[in-house]
Amino acid sequence: MLQLVRVREDVAELPCEHLDFAGFGNDIHTTEWSYVMRARMEAAGISANQVILENSLATIVAASIYELNAMDRWLTAIDADTSHRPLSVKVAANRPADLSDGCFLNNGTQVREPLSYGGSGQCASLFPVAANTRLVAGSPLAMRAVKCALRPLDLTDYPVTFTDEQVATLRAAFPTGVCDWDRRGVGQRRPAGTWIGYGS
Repeated sequence: MLQLVRVREDVAELPCEHLDFAGFGNDIHTTEWSYVMRARMEAAGISANQVILENSLATIVAASIYELNAMDRWLTAIDADTSHRPLSVKVAANRPADLSDGCFLNNGTQVREPLSYGGSGQCASLFPVAANTRLVAGSPLAMRAVKCALRPLDLTDYPVTFTDEQVATLRAAFPTGVCDWDRRGVGQRRPAGTWIGYGS
């Protein structure tokens, strides 16, 4: 599967500012999920089939033309690859040389640079990525646990001093403990396989 991810995250009134941070009433875009998917793909050793591109509404036409052309060239090259290599290898080997992570500036300039969650660079500065509650609570980026294992609340784990009122609130909010991201999730097990079929 090729994954050319477009992250369109801004509005005309907010040039190159992420809708995650645009305030009440704006579309909700959970950009972090592109990076969650990448973390999962990297763990499986197959991230060469994902490209993340960011752009504003001002550059939607230029970005769309580029993306469709790049995807067409990529698929055409894979189709023309008559080697006996596995498809996963063909996907990585035939990715167009000019196709990489990056973003389109509002003036139409394309910036090619690696993108990562919480990363730095021109695109990360123009298109910041918000977190979600699990990431803020310390979950690894791949967020593989549907239900986390718990451990007792230990106030010394946090680099702040809590008031008695805050301690009482925390203990009331987490009576059975907090997520222990170092342990496997409740009921979590390895996948049964990949590319599983559901029919004959």
